[in-house]
Amino acid sequence: MYKNKKRSKSHGTQNEIPNVNCLNGTCIVTGYQYYTITKNNLVVNQGYKAKFYYIKNFLLQHTENCSSVLDIGASNGLVSFVAAQAGYPIVHALDHDLDCIQVITKIKRHLQIQTVFPQVYSFGDDHSPADIVIVGALIHWIYSCTALYGNFDEITRYLRGLTKKYLLIEWVNPNDPAIRSFHHTSFNRDVIKEPYTRANFLASMKKYFSPLKVHSVNNTRELFLCVV
Repeated sequence: MYKNKKRSKSHGTQNEIPNVNCLNGTCIVTGYQYYTITKNNLVVNQGYKAKFYYIKNFLLQHTENCSSVLDIGASNGLVSFVAAQAGYPIVHALDHDLDCIQVITKIKRHLQIQTVFPQVYSFGDDHSPADIVIVGALIHWIYSCTALYGNFDEITRYLRGLTKKYLLIEWVNPNDPAIRSFHHTSFNRDVIKEPYTRANFLASMKKYFSPLKVHSVNNTRELFLCVV
């Protein structure tokens, strides 16, 4: 599995190093995710703003029938804190990058946010299920780079076991600039059992979920809302 040699001590894979500066009730986060957060407000300071506002609106619409969120691949915790500020009493922020977990923990303590629970985690680990599971731009990593699945069925079956009601998952097209430059999906060719295609991804999703909506992030990325 891929390991970033520069980030080996934290098990991080991104080149950007997570960082946060907290002072007088405000935390400014940089390194892959960029945002500014106070106890009751969060401002996104990066691209893909529409994606995060879509996630925020989705979360706000389901506070009455859902109470728990799993943010898988939480990175610097942007989505986790969006969920916390939306009113969810249980938000699990999961990431394999220790630096990210430390950033989330520092924000949680400085702002005294009691509903976010950061945890070092590898995709496939046992975890209690949640009403809502959110998987951001992760599918291209776990396909055959930082995890060794090489197919979508095992990934989807695992996510189904964690999801009580809704799964919000981001599809990253093979033509995405990130994949074209880093080649995530062909990193360990010996584990690949099916091609990394949107058709195969959707076929697997439909075995375990009912895809409801698609939200376009850009030309190469989409958010799929699926229900159990």
